[in-house]
Amino acid sequence: MRRSSTKFQALLCILLGVLPAASALGQPPNEIPAEAQRRLEMIIGDWQSTWEHLDADGNVIHKSEGTESARWTIEDRVVEMTTVVPDRGSTSKALMFYNQIEEQFYLISVDQRGDLWLLSGGLDSYVITSRPHRQPDGSEMMIRFTHFEDDDDHFRAVMESSSDDGATWTKRTHQTLVRVK
Repeated sequence: MRRSSTKFQALLCILLGVLPAASALGQPPNEIPAEAQRRLEMIIGDWQSTWEHLDADGNVIHKSEGTESARWTIEDRVVEMTTVVPDRGSTSKALMFYNQIEEQFYLISVDQRGDLWLLSGGLDSYVITSRPHRQPDGSEMMIRFTHFEDDDDHFRAVMESSSDDGATWTKRTHQTLVRVK
């Protein structure tokens, strides 16, 4: 009986030693596509930001100034962004990363009220789109951001919203970012 117990313990040790190696087989590759890495690296730094808020006809109804700051929170993988818009009393934090298994960028953003948005998009375009998000009145809204790179120190974004599950979109904000360092 003692011999069976010793064999069981030996088998258990072998299995426990093999399990971590086997689970590593299911891990994503260490490298992400060069274009995904470039996009993440491009946003690292401090930015001066201008938002032009639009009415339903696309006319500018308000202009805000603020800052964006982006730092690696997990080196070469996850970017933490802080956005401050003083005239709106708004501060938000976001994490952005590329999931190589799903081949998607993800942006998870939360503001000081706890309002959380999850957006995603692929390498095929500079567009990230949210899932439907419940509004205070009970309706659902989606948002999407389309980014345009002018150069390494300037880029623009357009934020649109949809209240019909993405069938139609309305431009809400034009954003211009200029790197300050």
